[in-house]
Amino acid sequence: MTDPTFGEIEFKIDAWDGLAPFAYEPSRTSRFAVHIWADESGPSALQRATFDQLKARYPSLWPDIAEALLLCHPGLISVEEVAAGLSPTIGCYIEDEGGPAHADFELVYTFDLPGEGGRGYFVRIVGWDIVEAFAAE
Repeated sequence: MTDPTFGEIEFKIDAWDGLAPFAYEPSRTSRFAVHIWADESGPSALQRATFDQLKARYPSLWPDIAEALLLCHPGLISVEEVAAGLSPTIGCYIEDEGGPAHADFELVYTFDLPGEGGRGYFVRIVGWDIVEAFAAE
């Protein structure tokens, strides 16, 4: 289906998946790979509002996200190296619950660097604060 917020998304088992354009040069980002936990009726108004807020707030969130990624990545020594090595697609997993004005979500980053393999860097955001950041294969 074509969603007014997320664009072209497809329902798969218990969530909607798609690629939503989003350009932010400091992190070399060109799109979000969205995964929205929702039933067959589609994303909720709260999930849409959260995604719209995320796009608007991303410039102010980026410095803390970059620092969290730096702490998780053993081979990088500066936030400039973080930004330079990132893949242009950010995973964005939006839950179906959260606070009264937003749903909780997780951003998943990958690096286009030698030796990365299938490692992902997960940044969990609750109430617009980073509550957890970790790397996983």
